[in-house]
Amino acid sequence: MGLLAAMSVSAVSWVLIAGTRLKQFPDDFAAMNPGLRLLFYVAVGTIALPVLISLVMGTDLPSLWALQGLFLFAILVVCGTNYSIERFYTVNLTVVVAGVALTAVLVAAPTHAVYRNDHGYEEGRNFYAQAASRLTREWRELTDEPLAAVSGDDSLAFATAFYSPDHPHHVRPFEDQYPGGLPHKTTLERGWAALCFRDQDDCSRWMDSVAGRAGHFMKRELIIQAQLWGRPGLTREVVVLMVPPRGSGAAPEGIADDFSASRRATE
Repeated sequence: MGLLAAMSVSAVSWVLIAGTRLKQFPDDFAAMNPGLRLLFYVAVGTIALPVLISLVMGTDLPSLWALQGLFLFAILVVCGTNYSIERFYTVNLTVVVAGVALTAVLVAAPTHAVYRNDHGYEEGRNFYAQAASRLTREWRELTDEPLAAVSGDDSLAFATAFYSPDHPHHVRPFEDQYPGGLPHKTTLERGWAALCFRDQDDCSRWMDSVAGRAGHFMKRELIIQAQLWGRPGLTREVVVLMVPPRGSGAAPEGIADDFSASRRATE
């Protein structure tokens, strides 16, 4: 259904331009050279086979992964027809495409951004940059060493590796962690941090297990607020676990911040 929606505007435009000449479509298809016919089979297979495999295996396959097959149909339409397109249609289509693009950029995108600033995304992408900045700030208050590795919720950890000035190494998400589900001691000794949203119980339990293995750590709960053009948006709580490098003198053994104290310290 996603692919049909993606093709719908182009398909309707083609039908309007072709008009009665669509009757020639069977003849044009039959007259295609072997190279174009092979390209047609590739286009169909690129879209149909992943859908069939997804249905058989019961997996969730986003339509995004098959978009590359849609461009092949455009090539077939352009190269497989034997009539020219009048200037009237090309000019009108250019104006329509430019109008849609400008409307999307100047109206739809800002409206969507304002809405998401107040309502957010399920995965919490509104908070990625702010969470990475806050973790980096907390880490630098804890130790002078740069953050070497980050884990936890996969989206948060991956975003932190990108947005944090330290650009820590992004290790695998907690459910696919090292044998036994816990990081190696050598990883912890080099300096390591993890982030979870407060409502992710499985991630929080995993974080507690890592804390028991680390021995020396700091655990804090941060209130992160989304912002758009300086306009405050919704808030969400992020729990961070920081294990400073061994020998950095940053944190005594077995210390963890109390959540109530950390709440008072949040911005």
